[in-house]
Amino acid sequence: MKLLKSLTVGVVAVAAIALSVATASAASYTFTAPDLTVGSRGQAVQQLQVLLNSDANTQIATSGAGSPGMETTYFGNLTKVALAKFQAEHGITPAAGYFGAKTRAFVNSWTGTGTVTTTIPGCTAGALFSSTTGQSCSGTGTVVTSTGGISASLAADNTPATSIAAGSATAELARFVFSGTGTVTNVTLQRIGLSTNNSTLQNVYLYNGATRLTDSGSVSSNGTITFNSPSGLFTVNGSEEVTVRADLVPVAQGGATSGTVGVELTGYTGNAVSASAALSGNQMTIVNVQAATATFSNPVTNPSSGATVNAGTTNYTVWSNQIAVSTRAINLDAASFMLTAHRFQLA
Repeated sequence: MKLLKSLTVGVVAVAAIALSVATASAASYTFTAPDLTVGSRGQAVQQLQVLLNSDANTQIATSGAGSPGMETTYFGNLTKVALAKFQAEHGITPAAGYFGAKTRAFVNSWTGTGTVTTTIPGCTAGALFSSTTGQSCSGTGTVVTSTGGISASLAADNTPATSIAAGSATAELARFVFSGTGTVTNVTLQRIGLSTNNSTLQNVYLYNGATRLTDSGSVSSNGTITFNSPSGLFTVNGSEEVTVRADLVPVAQGGATSGTVGVELTGYTGNAVSASAALSGNQMTIVNVQAATATFSNPVTNPSSGATVNAGTTNYTVWSNQIAVSTRAINLDAASFMLTAHRFQLA
């Protein structure tokens, strides 16, 4: 029997991509008579529950029977309550939780994709900006719903309008919420603002909290930013908040030192069904300040290339370096590493 005697590993300080993959079928369903109410059973009830679960505000349950991915064929009191919320949200009267001709016609009118316009949260009479999201009250709050069962909206805690330093790295531009169940394979953004496209955004990323969902994407000459992965950019099971972050072009490379910049969600594909959108985040003001810098000061990492280590060794340092900081103190928010090489020696 040969035993593992040594192991050589290498890592580099480069962001790694973690993609969640799930399978889901795209389904389009047309509701027909009879009406549905408490006690009804069948496929139509299950499809109604899928529809209700595509919106976090009308979810039947957060876990167990009736929750996203666990829809049933029985129309119970939880379905009635969720349906009443759906009817009230879309102005269907009476909002009694009874699925009759009026609600059936409304739902069946959603062919391909549908757009529902709602009031912007936090906007009151005479207000210029939302007190909760920072979004301009002159526009409309829009939820875009696809027959793939995934909807998109601006997050309630959408990034407020603020100032960002010229040349900033991973500056937060907007937050969107995807609700429903399934897999999102494409997200398309449009750069907005009053600064030159090619001298503002260098790389753009999608995050979920502190986890980066995508590799860096560059801005095209017309300001379009596209993320695409047939296996899935991310999965949705109830709701998923996605944050858009971007690296601004460094000032030393001709980056913008003034103006505004933001992003708008213009489309996405969920469960193989494409939907158009018009969800604009707030615009950030670019300010020219002397930014702090952080660079690796040691050109040689420790341990050196070719080092070996016995199998079973614990607390072994596979990479280390020094960071030189200038101008002012900084916070290290994140660092990602990727395994670049491995070699096993048997004896």
